[in-house]
Amino acid sequence: MSSKSNGQSKEYDLKLARLGFLPGVGINYDEGFLGTGKKLLVLGESHYARDKGADMKNRQAFTRNQFGSLFEGAEPEAHLRRFVHSVNRILTGKSATSAEAWQSLAFANFVQTFVNVSPHGEEFTEIGTGSIPRPSGAHWDEANKKLPLLLDALKPDCILVLGKTNWDRIQDRGQGKVEGDIWEVGDLKRKKDEFKPRNLYHFKYKGGIAHATWVYHPSWSTESSEKRRAVLMALVS
Repeated sequence: MSSKSNGQSKEYDLKLARLGFLPGVGINYDEGFLGTGKKLLVLGESHYARDKGADMKNRQAFTRNQFGSLFEGAEPEAHLRRFVHSVNRILTGKSATSAEAWQSLAFANFVQTFVNVSPHGEEFTEIGTGSIPRPSGAHWDEANKKLPLLLDALKPDCILVLGKTNWDRIQDRGQGKVEGDIWEVGDLKRKKDEFKPRNLYHFKYKGGIAHATWVYHPSWSTESSEKRRAVLMALVS
């Protein structure tokens, strides 16, 4: 991030000191996502360390180091490109990175430790050498304990959760209250590949409430980017 973007993030850092990873916060986050007036938090799932030594040493800055260039409109590193382009299509309908879009949101991952590094750092599974580790029950438990810290600091109006498993793990802890379904979202439900209704949850934090829902993980082809974007736009409308 530029010094200006990084300065925006630093406004929240003292409140977020207990998180494993500091979120990326766009310089226009407080003004709302792309002119909607709604502060949007995009909540991904988890991080994987690529270099055990360096990544563990700079763990809190990892999210910003990995995604900071997006807040400047730059293309991501090669290993992130597929994921980021899919997220971009949710945000703007185009795969190219939009600084305007990223500067108007906050991005964080729910799981607050590296999934492929054991809690004390003694075991490290290198990505690309076998099956990719998945978050354990301990990872999800810690994530649920840390989520209120994130929400209290950022005070989002809307939360878009990336991934059904990610969403279910938050939902299972009972921190949200079902308000109803996110309806048909235009005419998507009437199409041949029927749109799956979404639950709209309320997440309370100090001083406010965030409306939250989910889309299938961007790396999956379960639903189209048009459907994912329709969910986002319904959420922030």
